Amino acid sequence: MYHLRVPRRRPIVILFVPVPIILLVCLLEALGLTARAGARIYDLFLRLEPGPPIARELLLVDIDDRAIAVAGAWPWSRDVLADGLLVMKELEARYAVFDTPFSGRAPPGVDRHILREELPLQVSGEIDRIQENVRSLFDAIRRGSIRPADSPRYVAELVGLIAAGKTRLLDAVARVERDSDEYLGQALRLFEGSFLAVELDTSLGASPPSTAELLPLEHFVLPNVSAAGLPLLWARGLFLPAPSVGEGARGGGFREVVVDPDGVVRRARLLASYRDRAVGQVAFAALLERMGKPAVSVSADSILLSWEVAPSSPSRELDIPLTPEGELLIDWPHARGGSLLRRLSWLDLYQNVQLEADLVAALQEMDRTGYLTYYRSDPPLLDLYASSVTMRSEILSSGDTSRLAEWRDARARFFALADALLNGDVEQRIVSDAERSLSMEGPTDEEKAAIRATRERAPELFRKAREHLAGLVRIRQSLREALSNSFCVVSVTGTSATVLGETPLGRPTTTGYASAALANALLTGRFFRSVPRWYSVVAAGVLSLLLAATLLRARPARSLVAGVAAAVGLCAAALAVLVFARIVVDPTAPAGCALLVGSAIAAVKARQDRVERSDW
Repeated sequence: MYHLRVPRRRPIVILFVPVPIILLVCLLEALGLTARAGARIYDLFLRLEPGPPIARELLLVDIDDRAIAVAGAWPWSRDVLADGLLVMKELEARYAVFDTPFSGRAPPGVDRHILREELPLQVSGEIDRIQENVRSLFDAIRRGSIRPADSPRYVAELVGLIAAGKTRLLDAVARVERDSDEYLGQALRLFEGSFLAVELDTSLGASPPSTAELLPLEHFVLPNVSAAGLPLLWARGLFLPAPSVGEGARGGGFREVVVDPDGVVRRARLLASYRDRAVGQVAFAALLERMGKPAVSVSADSILLSWEVAPSSPSRELDIPLTPEGELLIDWPHARGGSLLRRLSWLDLYQNVQLEADLVAALQEMDRTGYLTYYRSDPPLLDLYASSVTMRSEILSSGDTSRLAEWRDARARFFALADALLNGDVEQRIVSDAERSLSMEGPTDEEKAAIRATRERAPELFRKAREHLAGLVRIRQSLREALSNSFCVVSVTGTSATVLGETPLGRPTTTGYASAALANALLTGRFFRSVPRWYSVVAAGVLSLLLAATLLRARPARSLVAGVAAAVGLCAAALAVLVFARIVVDPTAPAGCALLVGSAIAAVKARQDRVERSDW
């Protein structure tokens, strides 16, 4: 007699399959391995999601290779930065965040206005005065107005006049050299909305000597921050800019961002603690000023900005979410968003200054040849320019910005008059007068030679001056469009820049670009919120058990497909949550558990089937 064997399936065993997998995932989480995998998945998600909107007022001002090639190797003289900053102020930029530190004193600089404009005029004037005095003395002796016996007294007077001229020239030469730190500090004060980078020392040990004592600390700390008892980034040292530079700035902050072990910059700190005072990230500090100095309240998972409003009005608040470590996830701009950050090379600012100097030099040369007498204006063209330069010097030295509008108006009038001179009929009248004089019988041969030289030189001088003016007008128009009402982040981006690492999008980044990305997030109010990692671990455990219960009686192939489908679905859900809800969920643990549980259950079921077939 034969007996039929019944298959010995034990589906209850399937419920215990997830247990070792969950324990394994917990171990990997404790070792930080799932966090590394999750970071890579996060990077991939950022490449897939649309980029953030771009704040129109945000402008990256790059000290790039093009600027360095023209202005010289970095670091530059601080005069170059001060000149550019004054151009930014004239063209009505609102804020300038300097990502480069200014610690230590800089060597003396050169006042290019005195060197290229005032000094040549003064030297020319003194030489002309000496020549005229010598000529007058010898003419008087020749005519007999001065007796030879009296000539020593007049010669002594002439020597005295020459000595006085020498003293004036030496004084002018001495004024060519200037304190570049003081000049930059004056430009920063005139700009009004300038913020400088400070250096934090976050190493362990006793506090080192710090330059913080050299400047008022209130310059670089945030006044309205409530963060008692919270673990902010702690600094034992704060290294401030050189005193004459830092005193001119509105404020400042640190530059440091978080670089992960894999070299990718994903997060940044917005606040640090120094001597029980709060120091802001430099772009964050500037934005608080731009936003009207809101009160800052820090909690374990967010920074809340709040503004005082009328009692009958709803309160104004901006909630900035933080990770459990107290950091802000950076929403990096990229082309998938349809636009990128606006950028401007410092080369444009530098060339603006150079073209202006070239234009003035050309006008001065035309003045020495007498061409400017053909154009009458009140005040005269070069006098108006000299007046604007004097006005700027007075504003810089006094710090009184009430005359800024008058200064801008004087410069606008100068450029308008220069355009009327160079593009009007002055050149034509000069040439016509010269030709008319040459056709007359009166002038001597020597006088006619001088008239011909005047006629032949005019076209070349006017051509060069027009080229300088056209280039200057073109670059000023471009700069005005870029700078007007802008929030500027100034940083070194050339080959001499310190590259921190890469963005999640694979692009090399610097602290300046990170500051711009943070500023864009704050200006647009667009942030990522992150879910604590233990949420993912708990979800992984629960989903593993649910998946095991669901697959209790499924066939091996179906169990494997279900595990793969669950892992893919969880990743897709995490991407959808990031894109549509701006919430970052790490799918590594739940997706990994789903894949491993499905695979393990498929393997267990396949083995059970083989045993049952062999028993059969």
